[in-house]
Amino acid sequence: MGKKRITILIGVFLLAAAPALAVEKTVTFGIPIGYSGVMALYGKMAQRGYDFYKDFVNSGGGMEVGGEKYKLDIKYYDDKSDAATSAKMVEKMITEDKIKFLTASVGSGPAFAATSVAEKFKLPMIGPLAGSDKIYERGYKYIFGILNLSSTDWDAMFEQIMKLNPQPKTIAIMTRNDLFPLTSANGAKAMAEKLWLKVVMFEPYPAGTQDMSPMLNKAKFEKPDILLATGHIGEAIQVGKQLRELGLYFPIVMMTAGPESAEFADSLKDGAEEIIGVAKWIPDLPFKGPILGSSSDYGNGFQKKYNYPPSYVEASCTNALLLFHLAIQKAGALDPQKVRDAIAGLNITTFYGPIRFDERGANLGAVCFPVQIKKGKIVSVYPKEYATGTITYPHPKWKK
Repeated sequence: MGKKRITILIGVFLLAAAPALAVEKTVTFGIPIGYSGVMALYGKMAQRGYDFYKDFVNSGGGMEVGGEKYKLDIKYYDDKSDAATSAKMVEKMITEDKIKFLTASVGSGPAFAATSVAEKFKLPMIGPLAGSDKIYERGYKYIFGILNLSSTDWDAMFEQIMKLNPQPKTIAIMTRNDLFPLTSANGAKAMAEKLWLKVVMFEPYPAGTQDMSPMLNKAKFEKPDILLATGHIGEAIQVGKQLRELGLYFPIVMMTAGPESAEFADSLKDGAEEIIGVAKWIPDLPFKGPILGSSSDYGNGFQKKYNYPPSYVEASCTNALLLFHLAIQKAGALDPQKVRDAIAGLNITTFYGPIRFDERGANLGAVCFPVQIKKGKIVSVYPKEYATGTITYPHPKWKK
C-alpha cells in the first residue's frame, strides 16, 4: 500500500473519531416553570436566575465532577402555573428525558404537586420559591426549600410594629385564596392575635381577581391602622394602583410578594412609596460564599447581564443551581442518592445567605426581613443587622 493510500486512511479514521472525541459532557437540570398563567411574570424572572448561573459556570469551563468537566444544561417546560400540569411535566422529565436533578416550579401550589413526583422516583428536588409550610409537613426526604416557611413571613415585622409610637391596634387582611398567600396571611393573623393586635377584617379572594376595590372599601369602613394584602406581584401592583385611584389611606400598608421587586416600584412609581414588604434576599446583604462571591457581587453581575437589579426570585433560583453544584462536587458523582444526601448535609453560607436543612427539608438558615420603598428604592428596615434605613410611620398621605 502506497504512502498516499496510508495517509488517506489515517485521515478518514481521524475524521470518524473526531465527533466522539468532541462530545461534551453535560449535567441537565429539569425545571418546570410558569411561562403562562398567573405566575408568568415570576416565571420570566425565575428563568433569568437559572440562566445566569448556567451561563456563569459554562463560561468558566463548566462544573468539575470526579475530575471531569461537565457543562450545565437546563430543560424547561411550561407548567402554565398549574399544579397538575407541573406534576405531569416533572414526570415527563424523569421518564422521557431521563433527568435526575430537579427544581420545583414557581409558586407553592405547583411545587406542592411536583414534589410528590420527585419523592415517588426518589430524585432530589430543590424548591427555590416553595415556601408554604404544607410542602414540608409530609415526611418527604427529597425536597429541599430555600425560603423561610410562609407562616413566618411577618414575624419580624410584627416585632417591629409593636415598638412603634403610637402603637398600631388594628389590622385588616386581604388574601388571595391560594396555598402560599393564604399560609402567609394565616401566619400574620396568628401573630397579630398573639400580640393583641385586633384583626378587624380577614377577606380571602379567588385567584385571578382584578378588581380589588370591594375589599379595599370594606377595609376602609373598618378604619384599620394596618392594611395587609397577601398575594403575588400582579395582585400587589393592582392593590397599589387602586389604593391611589380610590384615594384610600391607611397608616401602614404591607404586602407580600411585590415591594421587594424592582417591577413593583417601576409599575407604581410614587404610588409605591413607603409600602412595606417582606424580602427573602436583597443585594445589600452582607453574605459571601463559594463560586459567586458576595451578595453584592451577584447583584452587580446580574444587573450587568440583564440591566435590572435581581430580587429574591432570581437570586433564589440562581442559588438552587449553586446548591446542586456544591452537592454534586461534595458527592463526587452524579448518583441521585449521593447528591440527595450531600444536599441534606449542607451547612454553608452562599451569596444568598445561610443554608442548613432540617429533617423536613426546610432551610433553618433562611432570612426574612421587612423592606420599605423609599424614593423608588428597596430599603431594608429591620432587623438592625440587615437594616439600611428606618420605618417611615405613619405612611404619608397621597400627594394630590
